[in-house]
Amino acid sequence: MFTDATEKARSRFERVLDWLLGTPVASVPGITIFIEMDPATAAQIESHRRLSRRLVADGLDPE
Repeated sequence: MFTDATEKARSRFERVLDWLLGTPVASVPGITIFIEMDPATAAQIESHRRLSRRLVADGLDPE
């Protein structure tokens, strides 16, 4: 089961691989990206993302 945080991490990793390979990793046969994230880490990431969205909605910069 992929959470939103896991999917985002996989997307970021895929972009790094694209850059390293100089070609979209999806077009390279035989490469499969699998990222497993423990539930506590995924929950913590989602919590931070919700807080950031609330700060932005309130007009504050979460960075």
